[in-house]
Amino acid sequence: MIAIAQECRLLESVLVMGPVTVATVSAICENCRNITSMMMSEASVTSADLLHLLPQHRKRPVIALACRWALQQDNEVQACAAMLSGLKVLRVAVPAQCKHAFATAVTYLAEIETLNITLGVDGQPACAAEEVLLAVAQTCRKLRRFEFAGTLSDEGSLVNIITGNRYLVSFGWKDGGGGTGSNGVLHALGRHCPLLRSVEAVGACDDDGVRALVAGCKHLDNVRLSDSSITDS
Repeated sequence: MIAIAQECRLLESVLVMGPVTVATVSAICENCRNITSMMMSEASVTSADLLHLLPQHRKRPVIALACRWALQQDNEVQACAAMLSGLKVLRVAVPAQCKHAFATAVTYLAEIETLNITLGVDGQPACAAEEVLLAVAQTCRKLRRFEFAGTLSDEGSLVNIITGNRYLVSFGWKDGGGGTGSNGVLHALGRHCPLLRSVEAVGACDDDGVRALVAGCKHLDNVRLSDSSITDS
């Protein structure tokens, strides 16, 4: 991969499904100035790598990124703000020790349309999500697809995200052990997201929540509710 990055400088898109070395990531970021999509979900991308992705170093901005988040300090995030602000797609796994810095990064994602967040990696327990989700609710108002896995104490932070994103077509969440129910989420989706086509929830729900969902979302074609108490009615 390093050789490819050094030779294929006109490369526009990278998709790697397996592990990627730090040296490979650095080679791609430094040499491939035409890349607009870098999807490497098992690669840790450092602040030095992200600095190579800043718009002033590239012919076109990077709009799609999948990686493991490695930044731990706010000043590292702030240095990469111009790159983050141009992203349309972000799929990211965030170690617990990087959660605060990632919450800061979210404040630059005003243009994001697809956001997939996993809080906790490599066998870590899912970490509390409220700080990150508050930043999402306050900043990300153009979401079309949103998924996250983490621990919640209640549904409020998710409801706030839904309320501010009426054009959602896909919504998914996996509770990391907090035991939070999903009825409030289903009610919010039914009330605010008429274009929704896909929903996945792993919090307890019942007939009332499902009725609210299907009453408001007329385009559903994929519904997965893993902890439901739904009757035939």
